[in-house]
Amino acid sequence: MGHIQDRWFRPARDAVTGKVILNARGKPVMERSELYGIGLRYKVRYLDPDNNERSKSFADKQKKR
Repeated sequence: MGHIQDRWFRPARDAVTGKVILNARGKPVMERSELYGIGLRYKVRYLDPDNNERSKSFADKQKKR
């Protein structure tokens, strides 16, 4: 099983409490990270058959589910 990380956006946090800010639907409000628009957007981390962690990055329009 792998994990997809969006390197351009991250959940916004409250400046006082440090908790993630949620919208009316209970989803986190996303803010731009310092990497916004620079390099590849998505990073995938997974374990190979030998149980070593690997990673690969993808451009914005290459994300597939």
